Amino acid sequence: MPGMAPDSERSFTDADLLASYNSQAELIQTVQASVVVRAKGGPQFGSKVRDSRPSPAILTFRAPASLRMTGVVPFSARRTFDIASDGREFRLLVPDGKIMRFFVGPVDAPPVSSNPRENLRPQPIVDALHWFQARLVSAGAPGGSETGDVRALNVVLLGPREESRKTARLEFDLRGGTVSKVDIFDDAQKVVTELHYSNWQQVPVSGKPGNSICFPKQVLVNQQAQNLQLEIKTMSAELNGVLAPTQFQLTPPRGIPVTRVTRSTGGSHP
Repeated sequence: MPGMAPDSERSFTDADLLASYNSQAELIQTVQASVVVRAKGGPQFGSKVRDSRPSPAILTFRAPASLRMTGVVPFSARRTFDIASDGREFRLLVPDGKIMRFFVGPVDAPPVSSNPRENLRPQPIVDALHWFQARLVSAGAPGGSETGDVRALNVVLLGPREESRKTARLEFDLRGGTVSKVDIFDDAQKVVTELHYSNWQQVPVSGKPGNSICFPKQVLVNQQAQNLQLEIKTMSAELNGVLAPTQFQLTPPRGIPVTRVTRSTGGSHP
C-alpha cells in the first residue's frame, strides 16, 4: 500500500498508517473482476450452505456504492444468483429449489428469511471494496495497539452523511505493508462486519499501461450476527475503467414475481 514497503525497517507512527489507509481509499474508483465466491453458514442453515461449492461470478463496482455481482454457470447463459445495488435499493435474484425468486428493498432491510440466500445484502460487499476516509478516534491519544508485526488503529469512517459514519478498527500487516483486517462496529460498539484481506497484488489500471494499484485478491466477509461468511477470490481484475450505467441494471426475468422487502422485521410481501 502507499508508503508501506514490505519488510520495511521503518518505524511507522499511527499517522503514517492512517495516511497509507486514506491514500489507498482514494485510489480505487471502479472494479471489474472475475471472481469465485463461496458462502458459508452456521449449522442452523443446514448442509447446503455449510458445504456450498465455490461459484464463479462477475463482479462490477463503482464508488461509492454501485454494485453488481452475477453468479454464472460456465459455458451457459444461466445465472446462479444476481445482486445489484445503487446504494439505496438492492435487487436480488436467487434460487429457491428449482425456481428463481426476485427481491427488491432498501439496502438496510434486515435479513429475516429462513433461507440464507435471501438474506444476501450488498452493503458488506461494498464495505469490502470501498474504504471511506478515516480519522483516529481520539486525536493526540493512542489510537491502537501493536503485537509483533501487527498494528491496530481505532478510527471513525467518514461517510458522506453524519448518520453514515461508523467506528472501525484497522489492522495493519507491517511485514506485508498492507491492511489485513477491518472490523466495523454498530452504535453499541459490537462488531457487525469483519473484513479479512489477503493475497495483495498489483492489479492493472484501465487505460494506463504499466500502471497498477495494490489490491487484495482474497477477501473474507464475516457477519457474526447472521453466522454467515462470504469468501471472494479474485481471478482477474481491472481497476478504474469506464463503466456503463446499464452494467448495474438488474430486472426481474419474465414470469418471476417480485417480492418487496421492508425495513421492518415484519418480513416481505409480493
